[in-house]
Amino acid sequence: MLITAETKVIEALKQYPELKDVLIQLNPKFSRLNNKLVLNTVGRWATFRDVADMGRLSICEVLHTVNEALGQAEELIRRFPECIMAGAGTEDDRTIPDWFAQMNLVQTQDVRQDEDFFLPEIEKLMKKMGPGSAIEIINDFDPVPLKNLAASMGLKHYTKEANSEEFHVFIFKPLDYNLPEKCKQDVLDVRGMGASTMSVVMGRARALKTGQGFCLLQAFKPDPMITMLDGMGIKSEVVQQTEGACYMWFYKPVEATAAVVSGKDGRVGVVMQSATPVVWPVLLRMQQSERINEVMRFDEIKVWQKTEKHLGWLVRGKADITFSAVAAVAKLFASDRDLVMASVDVWDNFYVLSRDCSVHTMEDLRGKTLHLPLIKTAPPAAVTGYLLKAVGIDPKDVTFAFGSPFGRPEDLQKGFIEGRYTNVLLRQPEASYALEGIKQEACILAFSDVWQKLHPGMGDLPNAGLVFKRSFLEQHPKEADVFQQELASAIEWVTNHPEEAAQMSYKAMGHSRTEVLRFLKKVHLEHVPAAKSKSAVIEYLKVLEAEGSMKIPGGVEKAFGLMG
Repeated sequence: MLITAETKVIEALKQYPELKDVLIQLNPKFSRLNNKLVLNTVGRWATFRDVADMGRLSICEVLHTVNEALGQAEELIRRFPECIMAGAGTEDDRTIPDWFAQMNLVQTQDVRQDEDFFLPEIEKLMKKMGPGSAIEIINDFDPVPLKNLAASMGLKHYTKEANSEEFHVFIFKPLDYNLPEKCKQDVLDVRGMGASTMSVVMGRARALKTGQGFCLLQAFKPDPMITMLDGMGIKSEVVQQTEGACYMWFYKPVEATAAVVSGKDGRVGVVMQSATPVVWPVLLRMQQSERINEVMRFDEIKVWQKTEKHLGWLVRGKADITFSAVAAVAKLFASDRDLVMASVDVWDNFYVLSRDCSVHTMEDLRGKTLHLPLIKTAPPAAVTGYLLKAVGIDPKDVTFAFGSPFGRPEDLQKGFIEGRYTNVLLRQPEASYALEGIKQEACILAFSDVWQKLHPGMGDLPNAGLVFKRSFLEQHPKEADVFQQELASAIEWVTNHPEEAAQMSYKAMGHSRTEVLRFLKKVHLEHVPAAKSKSAVIEYLKVLEAEGSMKIPGGVEKAFGLMG
């Protein structure tokens, strides 16, 4: 049995009870699964994706760990991107809902210090909730099973993350009247409000923009208020009136203004993400571009530390523009993800760092232990194995060491600085941070030196680049073209002005100016459009396929479709 993100915990534990200890080793909080009440209650609702969320782990960490214990790790890898795709449709409840401002919050329950399992107690509270009321749960992790339980009871939920140790979950019971959807979304209940009713309603009315409205719930039809608001250009409509309840829809008609601007300000709203902090200086430079700011607005920018997080956004179509690893995007493209790689922008991002200064070449790694990021079938290990064989070294003569279940670049960087690891394979910027942190000489082996000898005229390893959601590219070709032009200009500026770029970006990157400057002087950023980088990408993917790191149905030439 392959454990996926959607597998119910209770089903897996019934078949494989030993997985309980595996989960507890991942996070001590999972020891609560030893409580039968917890197991039977949570198990009804909790999937392994929920377990990952509760333990603040990535879903891939959890799935690789439990499937490794079951001997199913290779099957999970073969079914890439199973760990990203499974459960990708999970409801995202981090967007503030329409009902939040109008809810009647009746109780707040802080369960962070509760030693006992709190879900049965909260379930009782939810059953007592009246229409329009809400309760707030404060916890030290995101209580996903509680939200699943609430949804099964017909309740709504919204999560506000104060910080990594404090989650506020609001559970709301919708109003139980049969009104049009527009009224249910924004109800102002002024019954019993008294003398302040008029000022509250007038304030809401003045805030209305063209085309907006709100539903007023009063014990009677408020004729004087209707007349007053009509004088302000606010129209009204009686939606439903019963004894003791009158629902009125007040709205500001579109005809009140000459024109309506599409979007917030007429520009295209964009969600952008990056799988790596490498591009932070470039992104910050691009935000200063007048040309970009004239045509698009960055509604959200995410720079991830964990690769699987950004892949999840790609799979779910949450990002319009992404900076991502070539290999990862090629795999997603092969699984029918509608993506276009417009350019390669980050080249040769692999460096072997060694505290043992006898390591100058790939041959010098024979008999050594090399700590690598990710897992044995990921591109870093595949490229390393390929280069070792190319210079006549059997990869088995080098001990490849990974983290459990993944080797994380930040962990490798820390281990190298602390002296726990003698030889590590790191990308940028972690490679430069590690070199800055050890305060001593270290040997540096750039994979580009070996790669270029093996592939003369092909340039460096094509590591990462610009990816568009195809629908965005088709709907906004002008904006996409401006973005690419300004990306090229930003990369050129960052390359030619490393001191200014470091000063601009070091705070965003969370490192010292000296560390970021060292990284910028080492990294190879170059904007190469897809038409000119296709051959390099195909050659790279062929190497990864030969090393068992990826498999594209029909051959890697299919990746030509990825690049426009």
